[in-house]
Amino acid sequence: MGLEESRARLKEALLRKGNADELVPFVEQWFSDFKVWEKSDTFDTAYSESRMTIRIAKSASTKGSKYEINQGTFDKKTHTYTETGRVTGPFVDLTLKGIASRMTPSKFYGAAARGQKYELGLMELPASLLNGRRRTIAPQAYPVTDPCLAVFTPVPKKEDAAMFYTLNELVKSVRTLTLWDVMRQIKSKMTRIKLAQASDMHTGIIKLDKGDGRTHLRYGYTGTVSVARAPVAAVPPVPATATAVAAATTVSSSAPPPPAGGPPPVAGQTDQRDATPADLETRFENAVKYENILRGTGYNEIVLVHRENASPAFPVFVEWPGNKIMRDQCTAVPKFAEDPRYEFFVVDVNESRTGARVTNGGRYIAG
Repeated sequence: MGLEESRARLKEALLRKGNADELVPFVEQWFSDFKVWEKSDTFDTAYSESRMTIRIAKSASTKGSKYEINQGTFDKKTHTYTETGRVTGPFVDLTLKGIASRMTPSKFYGAAARGQKYELGLMELPASLLNGRRRTIAPQAYPVTDPCLAVFTPVPKKEDAAMFYTLNELVKSVRTLTLWDVMRQIKSKMTRIKLAQASDMHTGIIKLDKGDGRTHLRYGYTGTVSVARAPVAAVPPVPATATAVAAATTVSSSAPPPPAGGPPPVAGQTDQRDATPADLETRFENAVKYENILRGTGYNEIVLVHRENASPAFPVFVEWPGNKIMRDQCTAVPKFAEDPRYEFFVVDVNESRTGARVTNGGRYIAG
């Protein structure tokens, strides 16, 4: 059975609204077929389908415990975050080895996994979703000046992302042990977008207080959104006076008069404003409808859950030269960022080159 067929059968089973545990064999078949499909996924295909993500990372970089974060509550029904104080920030592993650890299911499922997500610093991370219809990758990545590393990770097709979140919400409402355990296993093995916005979220980590004494850390629940700058309102013309009329008859000029209302707004200009509950709701919706965030010309921001990929080809780590070097190497072409021929060197988890390359045009070249 193929992925499309098993997904369709699972949809039919969901529509019947029977006993939740009766869904288990349909869920297991769908996810088994999903993993078969995932194993055959390629870099070039994921990029062309706008499913490839990029995260800019620094070598041997971690967030320690010498910083503070906000703490508060979040109402999921109204998407309202209320700040209640400040607490010490958590350890977060931002290294390539930290990414690899996130892709190990045993870190998130099983008796030994309890508490490891935060103890090992393996929470979700910000990244950007790449638009495969654009000519090059570089302009879509978060801008950094100095050389560092980049991580390429594909996400599921939106149909499977939608199925995951449908099942995840169902489990929260029916509370059946068997289906709940199956979903815990799937969550430990499925890379997915949690939140997405067409612009930089300007957000950070927060600690949610759910009143249960447990640690709940989230990224992307605060911040800002970019909105198109409103056109400048036209200024009503000043009524002519006798003095002004007389002056106009004695002053000669070939220059055109200034436009009423001042200069027109510059195309593409945006302003930042605080994210509203409606904006936060949209971020959650875009986790499934992620094509909505690909309409801009700059870089977007997603919150990405890195998990196991059935293909040994992923994730792909590369050396990222940084904006300064990109500019310095612009000898053959006017702009590095617009040259699809430029190649990034692929490295392993220890940052050693493998011989493979990724082109700025979204192609993987084996070593």
